[in-house]
Amino acid sequence: MDSWRAGCVGTRTSGSESGSGKRTSPKGGHRAPTRLDRLILQLPFEDALDLLIEWLQWTFDSQLEPIRRLACRIADHLDELLNTLRHHLSNARVEGLNTRIRLIARRAFGFHSPQALIALAMLALGAFQPSLPGRQAVAID
Repeated sequence: MDSWRAGCVGTRTSGSESGSGKRTSPKGGHRAPTRLDRLILQLPFEDALDLLIEWLQWTFDSQLEPIRRLACRIADHLDELLNTLRHHLSNARVEGLNTRIRLIARRAFGFHSPQALIALAMLALGAFQPSLPGRQAVAID
């Protein structure tokens, strides 16, 4: 096991555990994970891995408990993060599609059958474009 990760063995914590309840962060510290995320996803895998490990080592040495808890949470999910970096895949498209389907389902409230909801989703999200009576077909490039 890596020495920098030794402080987090078996520590999957929930977000509700908060010590005193008072939130403190260094100036700009709340933006650091976002900047790191953007930078890591643009680098080649080996460089991104080195940067992530360096950042984790720095956070484990931090005097701020919320930063150390963040580092532990990231270390707990390190395998999944490495897979994301290695394969350049994310679930953003699936989440976007799920949101659109939920909006369609909200519009379809009151339909008498699930087939109507499925048809509406296929029309809105699929490549099917039926020709309407009295209108010319338009080619989409």
